[in-house]
Amino acid sequence: ALHFTSFTLMGSCSTKIPKETKYTSVSPQEDNKVDDTKHNAAEEMTKGAGVVAIQEDHTEEMADDHDHESIEPKKDIDPKQNIYSSNESYRWNIGYNTLQNMKKAKTEEIFTSDEFKMADLYWVIAAYPNGIFDDDNGEFKVFLRLSSLPNEWSHIIITNNLLCHETLSSSTSIAEFDHENKMLHINTMRLSEIQTLNQLSLTISIKINKIILKDNNELYYQRHIEIPNITNITWKIDDNTLTKMKSSHNGKTFASPFYNDIFCIELRPNGYISA
Repeated sequence: ALHFTSFTLMGSCSTKIPKETKYTSVSPQEDNKVDDTKHNAAEEMTKGAGVVAIQEDHTEEMADDHDHESIEPKKDIDPKQNIYSSNESYRWNIGYNTLQNMKKAKTEEIFTSDEFKMADLYWVIAAYPNGIFDDDNGEFKVFLRLSSLPNEWSHIIITNNLLCHETLSSSTSIAEFDHENKMLHINTMRLSEIQTLNQLSLTISIKINKIILKDNNELYYQRHIEIPNITNITWKIDDNTLTKMKSSHNGKTFASPFYNDIFCIELRPNGYISA
């Protein structure tokens, strides 16, 4: 087992974004009647990720994979908190037929989930199994696409977390979406990683941190967060995840479960993606 201690805020990274693409989602009838379902984010996003231990006021608290709950809203907290920052996740179960097509995908070939609703908005997960451009051939790129934004809104800032259950690749980022920028690169795997798999599933969790209106840039909503007095956070990585880390490719990311729905630790065991 591996213990990793850190104290870090979640960040975001940039990548080349593909041009606007017409999305065609996988038909469940054509893909062995695959079910795309919502789940409790606290359960889905921590499976296989290990255990996070925190030390607060010199007292260590342990939380297992199913106990990461967001802070209960107080009575004076904006009721929109339950709409825009609920503890939900969406799982895209990619069926056998689609997976076989992904394994032999050409560069720029795209596969998409059904449109799903989370945080009161509609989203799509888009995957390019063999990259988008010639220089990222062989990279399995995953994007989050916002389908639409209310006309009265200027932009939103979200926190998202993505997990591939089979490869244990995971990532967390904070990003801004507006009417012009609705596409976010959220994870990179390798096409070679899926070649021996018979199934593939991706789970995503989305919380809106802030909503800004067009009119005078007025703040319409801001997620309530209570930051505890933390001295350190320790990520105790399980043997399965550690095995995946030892053989990880350059740029592969692993993310710990959340503590208090605020902090997490991210590792790239084999370094960043080469320029």
